[in-house]
Amino acid sequence: MRDARRRLREARTAVSEAFGAANAAYGAALTAVPGHAAAREGKCTPFFARYLQAEQALDEVARALNRQRVRQYDPGGWTGRLEPRGTLSLSTAAYACDCLAPLAPGVLAVRFEEDCTIP
Repeated sequence: MRDARRRLREARTAVSEAFGAANAAYGAALTAVPGHAAAREGKCTPFFARYLQAEQALDEVARALNRQRVRQYDPGGWTGRLEPRGTLSLSTAAYACDCLAPLAPGVLAVRFEEDCTIP
């Protein structure tokens, strides 16, 4: 277990270092050629990936930071991916049997609610 944790730490460090190096390289390219589309694209890609990770982790601070970075460097097409659009619609049927009743604790179960939100 310790070995796995050590490898995980090393992998996270490597990812962080690679992100920093890529970010610096694309920043240097944008300094040399402001508005360079490929460099702007290169800046957006990892920030968008981090935005999605923050969204999944429900980390509003990281999400806001990465959203701002994507908007800052967007060469076109990235900003539209940041905001939710569309709707989700579910249709269900109610049955008199108890086949969908809650199961033992820790086991997948079904709940019936009038109002709910999806995080």
